[in-house]
Amino acid sequence: MDTIIVKSQLDDPICDLIEEATNKETPREFIRNSEEEFCIAPADIDNMSVREINDYIDHLDDLWNK
Repeated sequence: MDTIIVKSQLDDPICDLIEEATNKETPREFIRNSEEEFCIAPADIDNMSVREINDYIDHLDDLWNK
């Protein structure tokens, strides 16, 4: 992902954060829905660094693309 998501954007629609995105979920919803889909224990995203959040989102996105 080229766009960096900061903590204050976790509840903003992805389509408002990333140019050309059509996903209306928020990053938080994307994370929680992905964790549920892939049977991953919920991460403590509120206490992650910006880098950790973005790395985690990238990881989850990679799982969807497999």
